[in-house]
Amino acid sequence: MARILTTTEYLETPRPNLTWLIDRQLPHPGMLLLEGPPKSGKSFLAFHLARNISQGKPFLGWATKQSKVLYLQFDTSELIWRERLQKIQSSGVDLSGSLYTVHPDDMLLPINILNPQHYEWLRKVVTDCDPELVILDVFREIHSADENDSTHMKVVGDMLISIFRGRSLILVHHSKKIPDDVFEPDPAQVARGSSYLTGKVDALWLLYKNKLFIQSRTSEPLTVSLKQSSPSGLWIIS
Repeated sequence: MARILTTTEYLETPRPNLTWLIDRQLPHPGMLLLEGPPKSGKSFLAFHLARNISQGKPFLGWATKQSKVLYLQFDTSELIWRERLQKIQSSGVDLSGSLYTVHPDDMLLPINILNPQHYEWLRKVVTDCDPELVILDVFREIHSADENDSTHMKVVGDMLISIFRGRSLILVHHSKKIPDDVFEPDPAQVARGSSYLTGKVDALWLLYKNKLFIQSRTSEPLTVSLKQSSPSGLWIIS
């Protein structure tokens, strides 16, 4: 039976688990879409974000809440991903903290959460790890639905909500091809596929031409100039 509250009762209801993992950008629970063209450095940005949240360190000037993070890499081959992480570590970056992934022999590849067995595998991974934040890299690799069909994408979205209920989720996503003469693209307009996904998330981050274009439900549009530090490849404010 659903409890019905007045607005005052609603506001006075204790909700101790509501917080910001990234101040004014990523609520807990909540969802963020990190998009950009292929090979634009999205995974480096997502990993940097994951590492800083796992350590409770500021990220691009925003305060973070130290939280357990599960990073699921479905896009890059294991050898290349390991070499990236080794390069980051050997550059002196501290990789300690509550940042987890799945043993490579236990990864389910390819994965399609529309398949009941695959859905259950992902649900169990999340339940066993019990993180506050999960990063899926990349979104396209976890389903076989038509991204341009809002009805199909709602099915995928409902499954994500079911699996990640009570947690924060970052979806790393490919953008559409952006013309070279466009220097300030609209993150919502260049996101690949149906507008269902962009309408569902709490914040849109577009990484493009060394800039992070941000649209959020809780702040004005923002553009942050970035550069990749050498030799780690992690993004910092330029």
